[in-house]
Order: sequence, then structure tokens, then C-alpha cells
Amino acid sequence: MWEDRPLPPSEKVFILDEKYAGESVQSKYDRIAAAMPKDADMLLVTTLDDIAWFLNLRGKDIQFNPIFISFLIFHRDGTCDLFIDEAKVVEVHEYLASIKVTVHPYSKIRNYLE
Repeated sequence: MWEDRPLPPSEKVFILDEKYAGESVQSKYDRIAAAMPKDADMLLVTTLDDIAWFLNLRGKDIQFNPIFISFLIFHRDGTCDLFIDEAKVVEVHEYLASIKVTVHPYSKIRNYLE
């Protein structure tokens, strides 16, 4: 329908050093898992600023906002599934693996949730 629709942003994400973030990702994982209801195995995070905070990552997808377009599923076991344009995270692939994040194409979130 939208004929002249611009392409989605393609800026690379980058790591926000823990000294600026104020807390390690693992500490955040532990706090969130402890706060989850006992019968919940996963948490769907859709707010972009929360995803950036959760993973100590920042982006440039929206002017003047350090966020990136994505979805995140946090699992109680301390692993995450990040749904994002995979080209945006090529440079932080090792970091994501170290914090137990599996990257999936942004468009696959619906299939995953089904």
C-alpha cells in the first residue's frame, strides 16, 4: 500500500561498556528471573529501550534515541532470543554469544511465538 516506503534502518548496534551501563547483563538476567512469576518460563520484551538496557547494547535506528528495532525473549534459564535484522549484529556476534543470546531474523518473531 505504501508505495514510497523507506527501507528499515540498518545501523549497526554497539556494546555499551558496563562502566557506563552500571550493571552487568548477567546481574540483570538474575534480577529479572527472580522477579518473574514462578509459572512463567519466558518474558517477551517489546519496548526498544528495555531491550537495549537488558543487553547493554545501543543503536541508531531512531534519530536522537540510542535504540534498535528488535524483539527479545528472555528465558528463565538465562538465555535470550533476539529478533533483529541480523546484519545489525555482525560486529557484536561474539558478545551476544557470551551473554547467551541467539539471534533470529526480525521477521520470524511471529512464527516463534506461535
